[in-house]
Parts: sequence; C-alpha cells; structure tokens
Amino acid sequence: MTESDEETLATIASFIDDFYEPHDADKTLVAPLAGEACPWPIDCHDGVERTVSKPSKRSAAKIKSHNRSRERQREELLRLREEEKALRTKLLELAMMRSTRSSQKSEEPDGYTVMAMWKNLATRQYKRRSIAESENMRLRERVLDQRRVIESLQAMMARQLAQAANPRDSLYAPAWKAICADEDPYYRKLVFSELVPKLRGAYESTHLWLDECRVCRGQAHPYVDSRVVAVSSTQIAVEVINIRSFPFNYHVAGDAYWSRGVNYVCSVMDYFKEQATIDEKELVFMGKAFSDEGDLASSKGIRLRTHTASQKFVDKDHVVIASASRTESVHVRYESLPDVRLQEQYWKIFCPSESDPDQACDMLCVGRVVLDLESRLADIPYAVGDLTKYFSTRMHHHLSMAVEKVEDWMLVEAKA
Repeated sequence: MTESDEETLATIASFIDDFYEPHDADKTLVAPLAGEACPWPIDCHDGVERTVSKPSKRSAAKIKSHNRSRERQREELLRLREEEKALRTKLLELAMMRSTRSSQKSEEPDGYTVMAMWKNLATRQYKRRSIAESENMRLRERVLDQRRVIESLQAMMARQLAQAANPRDSLYAPAWKAICADEDPYYRKLVFSELVPKLRGAYESTHLWLDECRVCRGQAHPYVDSRVVAVSSTQIAVEVINIRSFPFNYHVAGDAYWSRGVNYVCSVMDYFKEQATIDEKELVFMGKAFSDEGDLASSKGIRLRTHTASQKFVDKDHVVIASASRTESVHVRYESLPDVRLQEQYWKIFCPSESDPDQACDMLCVGRVVLDLESRLADIPYAVGDLTKYFSTRMHHHLSMAVEKVEDWMLVEAKA
C-alpha cells in the first residue's frame, strides 16, 4: 500500500469518527492507538491481503480533542445534576413556606368582609336618614295644616260655648279598655304552663336549623326565604328564614336584641307582659294582639290574639332566643274562626361569623307556624291561603323594624 493510500484511509477513518456516539468512537479508536488490526472491514481481491497502517498524528490529535470534549460534557452534566438537586430542595422549601403562609392567612380575620358589613350598615343608615328627612318634611307641612285647622276649630268652639245656655256643660271622652284586660288570669297561667315545655323543645331543636342554614350563611345577606311544607296528611307548616350579618360580637348582638328587640320594639303589640325566672334564665310571658287591616277583597283583615313565651339561652358558641306561641283568637277578613288554634315557634340564633368570629356575627331567624286543616280552617276556602301569605311576610316585616332599632342602639353604645 502506498503512502497516499494510507493517508486517504486515515482521512476516511477520521471522517467516520465524527458521526459515531462517544462510546462507539472509543471502541473504534482504541485499536489504532494500541497497534492492533483495524476493525473496519477490508475487501480482499484475488487472494491479496491488504493491511492498514496506524492513523496519522493529525487523527490522534483529533481523537484527544474529542476525549477532552466528552470529559467537559460529562463534568457539565454532573454539575447540572448537582444544581438540579439543589433547585429541587429549594422548591420543596418554598412550597412548604407557601403552604404555611396560606394556612396562617386563612386563620387571620378577613378585614374586607367586616368592612363590607360596615358599608352595608352605613348604607342602610343613610337610606333610613333620607327617608326620615323626607317624612319629617311631609309631617311638618301636615302639622302646619292641622294647626291651622285646629285654630279654626278652636275659634268655632269658642263661639259656640259663648252662645251656650249652660256654660257648665263639658265634653265626654270615653276611655277604651285594653283588648284583653278582662281575660281570666287562671286561664292565662294554664296556657303559659303549656308553653314552657314547648319552649324547651324549641331550644333543643336549634341544632337542626343551624345545620339547615349552614349553606345559606355563605350567600349574600340579608337572605330571606319563605316556604310551605307538609307536616302530615292533615297539617301544613309555614317556614320562614331570615339571615343577617352584624359587625358586632355575637354576645353583644344577642344581648342587644333581647333587651331592645324582644323587650322594647316587639312590646308595642303586647297587651299583657310578665317576667319570670326558670332554670336561672329570664323568661318573658306575653299576650300579643296582631292586626293586619285592609280591604275585604284582599288577604288583609287578619286579627290574631296570641300567647307567647320567650327565653334567652347562652351556649358556648351561640346565643339563642327561642319563642313558643299559641294563637287563641283568629279573624280572617274580619270573620271569626272559632275553635282554631295555631302553633308557632321562632328562633333567633346569634353565632360567630365565619370571616371574623371576634368582631362579626350572623343572625339566623327562623319561624314555623303549623296550620291544622281538620279545624275550621277547611270550612272557609280563603282562610288557609290568606294565613299562609300573612305568616310568610309577617316575621320579615317585624324583624326589619327590630333590627333597625337594635342597630341604632348598638351604634350609640359603641360611641359611648
């Protein structure tokens, strides 16, 4: 083999090395460096053996350059693996820190929710003030008109008295008695003795309404709902739910509603009231007269005379004001329904707000009125419908008035 053939073969071997993987190149290039026979196939023609000489110095230098390149790549790979381990460790630490901060943030009071409660309260106060100012202007004008009428009537009466033959005659103004002032005291005590066990039963069923209203508490407040459910084949019940929020502690709101709502605002309908103590808890017995006047063609003209027992219960995580009532006299569209008795139960539950348990609370108000279809209610076709409509709205209306007074009182106490 000539020298030019050897150089050509070495050039071809170097060219082939460029296309081999690092481990293949190692296997390929070890033999030439060690002086062994070349592993590449050699064609044999006419029994003539051909030998391949060792690669040139240029090829050996290129092989060393490839080895150094592979070594650098191997070192770079090891370094990247170490960096990858360090980054994974850092990522795990950051994930743990994020989880810890998220749990701490969820436990912190939600200031935005309390701010929204204060905003809603301020909005309600502003609307009430605007309505009150408009009403004051209207009443002021009406008072001026009435004053002019009174002055003209006084002048007319003065002239008539001056012309009267007997100036000693006087006007007679009859005094109206209370609606049930002549009620039998013994019967009243008997009714209240029957209401006390029902009041206790209403308190013991508080957890049922807490569980049922748990989903409603997450919705926008105030939450108002009324529904009619079947109790049995002969009884139906009108259930009303009203949920509100206060930016006050649940103990403060519960005490304020008991003192200002039950014992002050709602007392305008009382014709009898007596306080007692049972199980070291204050108990209030009341006789209430409800009247919803209106046209004969509407669902108005409803008059009820009701005996009610109310009591406040303070538990570890909520305050409950429970009431049990029995209606003794029912008038629908000014028509009396004798022998009709309505059973009523009411719950006012004050519990800590989920957003800020220390500075805010939710007020869950639930009412349940049972109508017995076997009584005289079935004899009058419109009685059940009118009473259902009446009880579906009465608690919401009375509750709105009570909450307004309670909010005013709590704001005054907060400023003091």
